[in-house]
Amino acid sequence: MTNDKMPDNIAFAINKVIFDYKADLIAVHKEADAIDYKYQLKDNSPVPWHPGALKYFADKGVKM
Repeated sequence: MTNDKMPDNIAFAINKVIFDYKADLIAVHKEADAIDYKYQLKDNSPVPWHPGALKYFADKGVKM
């Protein structure tokens, strides 16, 4: 979660690191195994999605 002042490229990069290095996250915290594109839905969030995050998911073909 962030505010609207975060640059789009930073929000994009954060999502990229989380998903591209998921295996590394799992190695230090097993709950990271629950991170999955299928949970990234607009309806799952009570706040608007950051445009940079939306771009990352669109680039990955995630239907939000």
